[in-house]
Amino acid sequence: MKKASNGDMVKVHFTIKSGDNQMFETSRGSSPLIFEIGSRSVLSCLDEELQDMQVGDKKTLTVSW
Repeated sequence: MKKASNGDMVKVHFTIKSGDNQMFETSRGSSPLIFEIGSRSVLSCLDEELQDMQVGDKKTLTVSW
């Protein structure tokens, strides 16, 4: 199966939680976020974490502000 790389269009479901695990937002139950990897339309750390993932892979990403 092909691994994700720059220029690929991807669909990503996400859940955003606070440090105390309180949910702020989720795409579950609605449309996924769709964007091109490397297009700078999302946080750069998300672009980087999606590199080499395959369809169906799951990953937890922690972002500090």
